[in-house]
Amino acid sequence: MLLSAPPVRVTPEPPSRGRTLQGGLWAEVAPHEGVARLQRCRHAAPAHVSKPSWQGGHLLLQVNCPSTGLFGGDSLTLDVKVREGAAMTLTSQAAMRIHPMHAHDQAEAINRFDVCGADSWLEYWPEATVLQAEANFQQHTQLDCRDGGEALVLDVVWPGRLRRGEAFRFGRYHTQLDVQLDESLALRERGRFDRGSRARAAWQRALTPAVQCTVVLVTRRDVSKCAEALHAWDLPPECLLGATALPAGGLAVRVLSRNLRELPRLLQRLRSFAYETAERPEPSLRRLLA
Repeated sequence: MLLSAPPVRVTPEPPSRGRTLQGGLWAEVAPHEGVARLQRCRHAAPAHVSKPSWQGGHLLLQVNCPSTGLFGGDSLTLDVKVREGAAMTLTSQAAMRIHPMHAHDQAEAINRFDVCGADSWLEYWPEATVLQAEANFQQHTQLDCRDGGEALVLDVVWPGRLRRGEAFRFGRYHTQLDVQLDESLALRERGRFDRGSRARAAWQRALTPAVQCTVVLVTRRDVSKCAEALHAWDLPPECLLGATALPAGGLAVRVLSRNLRELPRLLQRLRSFAYETAERPEPSLRRLLA
């Protein structure tokens, strides 16, 4: 007589995380014969750097992400130093996606920008970060401007792939921003957008769904009337804008927009306004070799 064995329950293990990437860009820019040059440059996956280009003496450098984004355990570091007399724009070619991952995993980005010396300038104007469903992401940006250095920094965050109906389905998003001007703390911001948090609920209620943008200008020029001028702008529909002058020197602007068609135009307008305020010629974000 044949006897049947009792059924065996097998609990599947979660898929392996796989190999993680711990890379980025480490660069130093200084002037040479009137042109900003890369004195030092090293990059490693998940970052790739395109061939630099120039507009006059202004250096334009693009950082790309060949892996199409960050996965659980990945870390991307941007460590850029700009020295006296050099001007640089650091940008990206496409949006950076933060992919789905296990709840205990997360991806992180660490941005360290050091702008030191008279007439030194750094612009960081990347494409958006997209928090896909079940993505966990932490970002820390540290900007230090000393001895005449000035900077313009943009951060754009999409709370999901909005055209796919994925708004606010990400796991968690933590952000830190520290801006130092000489010996003074110009700006410190912390955001923890966990599920169920008050910060996340406020973001959702403001304009559902809305892309969140932060623009920080660090300059020693007079910005006392800039916030008032920005608040008087005629904004596109479904866009909110708030601005404040930083006591140590500079301007912070926050934009919420669900008008995805008009948002790039609004950000370009803010960029031009920032360059005019800093009294600097505005370089094109396109690659020019002249």
